[in-house]
Amino acid sequence: MNYICSRCGEKNDTATLKAGCECGGLWKLDYKPPKFDLDKVDQREWSLFRYRAFMPPEGEVWRDITLGEGMTPVTRFNDDILLKMDYEMPTLSFKDRGAAVLIFHCKTIGGSISCRIQAVTRETASPPTPPERASPARYSSPRVPRRKRSR
Repeated sequence: MNYICSRCGEKNDTATLKAGCECGGLWKLDYKPPKFDLDKVDQREWSLFRYRAFMPPEGEVWRDITLGEGMTPVTRFNDDILLKMDYEMPTLSFKDRGAAVLIFHCKTIGGSISCRIQAVTRETASPPTPPERASPARYSSPRVPRRKRSR
């Protein structure tokens, strides 16, 4: 399985520490999941990893990191709209699913997650260049006058 650069098409292994391609392009995952089959869903697992047969990372590392992400209830709002109650996730956020899969990937490619994050941060430590036509005011925070406290 590889990453493919969205700009130049260069292939790179998914175990890379590079956050993006050297040309500035973003990585796209070269992965086509298998056709959905209910028999491949692990009915005994009560988290998003019940669908791991359809996810790119492989292995059993997910067992060490999952907090039970996913499997939040669906509530009917009206006849046409169903709402997914993601605030019932372990950290009350829909971001739990993505974070769990990201940590799964990091642990799959080896090493500690903090070491990987530090390595990626060092590689991409240069500050982003602002667009040429943008005014400096766009990148600075506005000054808000302070109110005097009444006594």
